[in-house]
Amino acid sequence: MANGNSRKREKLIKICKVFGGGGLILGLIVGIFGTKIVDHIGANKTKEAYTAQIQKAESETKSLKEQLAGSREEIEKKIAAADWNMILVNEEFPLSKDFKVDLDTLDGEYKADKRIVKDAKAMIAAAAKEDLNLVVQSAYRDESKQTSVFEQTMETLVENGSSYLDAYDEAKKSVNLPGNSEHATGLALDIVSDTYTDLDEKFAATDEGKWLAAHCAEYGFILRYPKGKEDITGITYEPWHFRYVGTDMAKELTDKGITLEEYYGLN
Repeated sequence: MANGNSRKREKLIKICKVFGGGGLILGLIVGIFGTKIVDHIGANKTKEAYTAQIQKAESETKSLKEQLAGSREEIEKKIAAADWNMILVNEEFPLSKDFKVDLDTLDGEYKADKRIVKDAKAMIAAAAKEDLNLVVQSAYRDESKQTSVFEQTMETLVENGSSYLDAYDEAKKSVNLPGNSEHATGLALDIVSDTYTDLDEKFAATDEGKWLAAHCAEYGFILRYPKGKEDITGITYEPWHFRYVGTDMAKELTDKGITLEEYYGLN
């Protein structure tokens, strides 16, 4: 500290010499008040520098917010203008209340958007040629059915010891709320096999699960909720849930290893 004060005094003495006679007075000031003056000047400069840094940070933050707002607006426009096969539906982007879909029978009681039925049936037939029996366990769901599925999932969790609030939060990780589910679009299929019908991660290890993961893109489908992307999709890994996006987009998304959210820049 002493060395620092000495340097400050020396600096002021040099200033005194520049001012000639006035240097004597300044010299006395240096001897009596020098350190305090220098400290005061330094404090002011520090305060000014700090204030400038704060102002710069605020300006940069404002600029970033404006950029993000602009980016968000562009993303929303892109999603709103998407073709029917690239519609994004999740908790953040619920399905429009006036959404309509023309359905056709896919397999037994299950229906789907009529534009995907041909490709879905071709995929099931291709697997059958390799002695793999794909079974559609769920397809289009209206709001009533989706509500029922969500409530059943919650009830199971409560029966297993979860509180209602915890059960609600946990259920959302695997079943979308009505209005947030892709099943309402008629573009999503839950597919299992005739020998493994449970909707869990173990399906991925079955021959049917492996075949679907490897070949679904050839028929316009993607594995919608892949492992490792839970923080992006908001949904747990579901190796049975396949979403139709068309063959071109399915190949692009699969080759890049990205989800619909990432395609739209929401990662």
